[in-house]
Amino acid sequence: MKNLVSLYEAKTQLSTLLREVEGGAVITITRHGKPVAELRQPIAKNKARRGSLKSPNFYMADDFDAPLAEFAEYMTTAEEESLRVAEKLPVPSVKARKKK
Repeated sequence: MKNLVSLYEAKTQLSTLLREVEGGAVITITRHGKPVAELRQPIAKNKARRGSLKSPNFYMADDFDAPLAEFAEYMTTAEEESLRVAEKLPVPSVKARKKK
């Protein structure tokens, strides 16, 4: 069958056209001689590979989640945080912390 097919012909012979597409053909459907759609096989998507961090080349430091010294002035201790929650005090602004 030819690669250009009219809309009427596509509707009446859809099963035949799909068999051709399964074989690797690309069919262009036309309306009044102008292409409007293509029938082709779906593009296979790459699946996510699970467990890629189990590679022998992967390394994570023991202290990867330790607080950085550069941000110490922005952090509060657990004791200050528990007092603030208990007393429902507002969180001090960055400017207030810098004045200390």
